Amino acid sequence: MNKILDKLMSFISHNDDIDQDQYDIARYGLELLLMKIIFNAASLVIAILIGSFWECVIFIMFFSVIRDCADGYHAESKLKCFILSMLTVAGAVGILKLMNGYPVIFPILSGLTVPAVVTIILLAPMDCVNDPKDDDEIRALKKRTHLVLAAELLLGTGSYFMGFKTIAGAVILSLIGTASLLIVGFFKNKTNNMSR
Repeated sequence: MNKILDKLMSFISHNDDIDQDQYDIARYGLELLLMKIIFNAASLVIAILIGSFWECVIFIMFFSVIRDCADGYHAESKLKCFILSMLTVAGAVGILKLMNGYPVIFPILSGLTVPAVVTIILLAPMDCVNDPKDDDEIRALKKRTHLVLAAELLLGTGSYFMGFKTIAGAVILSLIGTASLLIVGFFKNKTNNMSR
């Protein structure tokens, strides 16, 4: 990936005279964009292979929006991040696929919604060692998280009552996944603070 980034940066900065800070910021942004493209492409390929394309798209859509606001646990390396992200998507898509054949799954997931929402309200946004935030960012992200949370809950509830249980399930799983990452991030932050 570094070779690709180096070539892209060389192309971008070919005619421009940019300082090292601008170069580093642009390179980091390209790296994040490239990681998201690779992750989404890999997720969609897996979803197509297991016959769950729409379940995957719906879950990624809801999960990525709430996750971007709430934050939470961040893996120590890009590879670990990629593997954990793929496992999260595969698990959620698998549950959504099973939900159609086993109706008992939806009430179980619904019962986990309230603890997930409470966790998101109490812990988000997460201030992590590898993604520190100042007070203004935290206040803005908290408001944004609460708005996204309310919107997803309304969409999920409306979808359920209109008979779109897959969409409702995807919302619930995105909230459970986000709450889980906030809890892991919370304990990781505690461990990091204790070891200092």
